Amino acid sequence: MSVILLNDRSTRLYLLAILPAVLALSFCESSAQAHNWDLVDFVDNLDYRDIVFADSLHGMAAGNWAEYGRPTIRRTQDGGNTWESVLELEIKRDQEGNFVSLPTRFHALSHPTPQLAIAVCDSGTMYRSYDSGTTWDVIDFDFDENFRDIYMSDALNGMASTNTNLAFHTVDGGDSWNRIQIPQNLKLFDIAYFDGEEIMWKTVKSDGVGFYVAKLNLTNNSWTVYPTPQENGQLYFVTPLQGWLVGFDAGNDKIHYTTDGGESWSSALDEKIDPPFGLVSINFADETHGIAGGLDGKILRTHDGGKTWIVDHSADLLSAYQAVTSVDYISPNLAFAVGNNGYIVRYEAQITSVDEQDLKSSPNAAFIYPNPTSQKITISTPWHCADKHFELFDSAGRTVIASSGHAGTEQYIDVSTVPPGVYHVHISGCGESSAQKVVITR
Repeated sequence: MSVILLNDRSTRLYLLAILPAVLALSFCESSAQAHNWDLVDFVDNLDYRDIVFADSLHGMAAGNWAEYGRPTIRRTQDGGNTWESVLELEIKRDQEGNFVSLPTRFHALSHPTPQLAIAVCDSGTMYRSYDSGTTWDVIDFDFDENFRDIYMSDALNGMASTNTNLAFHTVDGGDSWNRIQIPQNLKLFDIAYFDGEEIMWKTVKSDGVGFYVAKLNLTNNSWTVYPTPQENGQLYFVTPLQGWLVGFDAGNDKIHYTTDGGESWSSALDEKIDPPFGLVSINFADETHGIAGGLDGKILRTHDGGKTWIVDHSADLLSAYQAVTSVDYISPNLAFAVGNNGYIVRYEAQITSVDEQDLKSSPNAAFIYPNPTSQKITISTPWHCADKHFELFDSAGRTVIASSGHAGTEQYIDVSTVPPGVYHVHISGCGESSAQKVVITR
C-alpha cells in the first residue's frame, strides 16, 4: 500500500507538508537527542542517483526525471541550506513524442574540489564544470557504451568505467583520458577506491557467478582479484586495506568488512530483518564513522569501523520517501542522503545524541555495570521517579529486553540468556534519557 500511495504525487506532497511537524513531535521526547535527519530539498519526480560533497559547504546531486525527462544536477554552496539546478539536459522529441536524440541519463558524479565536478552519462558522454557548476562542457567518447561510475581522487587524477569492461584514466582533470586494459574475464561495476596509484572495483567474472574485488596498481599494471562473500551490493573502501560491502542477498540484509584489502572478510550483519532494510548504499567519513542506507529508507550507522551497526531511529521518517540511493558522510557530524523520490536530506549532530552519548560525562547520566557482562547488568540513575523504562537493542535496532523501573535509583536486568555481542541500553524517565553500549560475553 505504501508504494501505491507514494507513487501518487498529491500524497507525496502531503507527506512533505506534514513532515516538519511530525519530526518535531518525534524528537521532543528527549532534549538530549540533538542529531536529526531533516529534509533540505525536494523536486517532485526527480530520481536521484548520486550525491557528493567537495567539503562541508559545496555539494552536488545528480538525478533523472521520470521517463528520460530532464537529467539534472542540483548544487548547494551553503552546506545544503539552499539548492539550485545548475544543469538540466533537454531531451528533444518530435511532434509524435518520439526521441529526436538518444536519451541521456546521469549515473554517477564526482566533485573532488569546490570548483571541479564531472558527471558520467549514457552513450559515452561526460559533463564537466570548472566553476562550481555555473557552466558545463561536454566530453564525448567515440563509443555507445554507458558510463557507470567516476571517481576523481583530486583535481587531476580520476578513473571512469562503463557497464562492460571499459575503463579510462585521467591525470589532467579530464582534459584527456587513456583507456585501461581490463582482463577479458572481468566486467566492471562500481569504483570502490582510487588514490591516484591504486584503483579498486566491484566486478563480476565472465561466467556471471559471484562478486569480486578487482585491484589495479597503475605503477606496475598488475591486477589482483579476490572473491567477496556476497552476491550483490555496494563496495566501498576508505583505504587500500579497509573496506565494506553492503547488500541484500537470499532474504538477508548483509554487511561485511575487510582489513586486508579484500583478501578476507568478516560479517558484521547477516540477518533476515522484517521488513528488510534492503541495504544498497554505504559511505564513511573516516576509518571509524560510517552510514549505510536501504531501499525502505532505513539508515544504519557505525562508530567502530563497521564492526557493529545500529539503526539510526532519528531517520525513521525517511521511510516515507522509500529508497536511500546514495549517501555521503562528510564528517562525523554531517552527512547527506538522496533517494528516488526527489528528496535530499541532511544529518547534523550538534551535540552527542541519545543513541551514542557518553553517559559518564553528565551529572544526570546513567551508569551501567559491569561492562562487559555475562549474567546481569545494573543500571544506576540519579533520577527519582516511578516511571523509568529500560530497553536493550541489538545491532539491527530490535528490542531484545524491555522493562519498567521503580522509584529507586538502581535496576537489575538479567542478560544470561542473551546471545553474546554488542548491544545498546536505552534508559528514559523523569524527563531524562540516556544510552550506553554494553558488551555481553560468554
